[in-house]
Amino acid sequence: MKRLVINIDEDKCTGCGICVPGCAESALQIVDGKARLVSAALCDGMGACIEQCPEGALTVEEREAEEFDPEAVEAWQRAQEGPAGVGLASGLAGPEVAGDARLYPPGTAGVAGEASGSGPAGAHAEAREIPRGPEGGGVDATGAEVLPCGCPSAAARVIEREPLPTTRGLDPGHGPAVSHLAHWPVQLALVSPKAPFFRGAELLVAADCVPFACADFHQALLRGRALVVGCPKLDDAEAYVEKLAGIIALNDLAGITIAHMEVGCCYGLERIVRAAVARAGAKLPVRSLVVTVDGMVEGEEAAG
Repeated sequence: MKRLVINIDEDKCTGCGICVPGCAESALQIVDGKARLVSAALCDGMGACIEQCPEGALTVEEREAEEFDPEAVEAWQRAQEGPAGVGLASGLAGPEVAGDARLYPPGTAGVAGEASGSGPAGAHAEAREIPRGPEGGGVDATGAEVLPCGCPSAAARVIEREPLPTTRGLDPGHGPAVSHLAHWPVQLALVSPKAPFFRGAELLVAADCVPFACADFHQALLRGRALVVGCPKLDDAEAYVEKLAGIIALNDLAGITIAHMEVGCCYGLERIVRAAVARAGAKLPVRSLVVTVDGMVEGEEAAG
């Protein structure tokens, strides 16, 4: 049928993610650094999200599309907010829509854009399921999962360090800088939710750019915390929600500190953490810190 559906101009879209919470039907997601329509069946065509986009990348146009399905919207939103463990290495598929099109489900490895109609390439991109790769890889000596590739960068290990004085010398001229990294790996894509260094830890979830902007990162933010890092704009946000939900559900964390840059696209890290906490069904303190491009750490606000 022909009806009004949201149109995304990928040339204008910066992947900031501001539009995502602006869609009441949860029909938009950030995938590969661009906003994507999960499925036309989730879009009511009213265009409430348009005013949320600072780049003017969203418009409504009339085109051939499946009928808006409120029941699919409810099922999709339930799947996104499911209990702890939903989609955790299970390959759980999302709800089905008209025909055999399947929504981008929690826990899939990623999606591919499918262009149709006129306008810029990928203007009508909709998220499609891409099957998981082969499972496997077993566990290491700590019981943590090991990637099937056997990559040494993914092997979990705790880093033992000598006790340090409690005074904090913020001036780098007061002696050599000391690393407070207490474990490896740190990339959210590589860590296992079962890694021993997460148990009972205060978790720092930092955007990739934060350590480069914040000169006092180790002393001010990392000291005494377990760490995971990732990019909310360029990485797979849904995979990160799934991984964090597993970490939260399995490890009785003491709390979570989010550290992200001041640029708009980096605020997506807060949404990822909030979604993970909700999916895990956890009650724990969460705070958010903003790092400016000139290295200042600003504010503290509730994020959970």
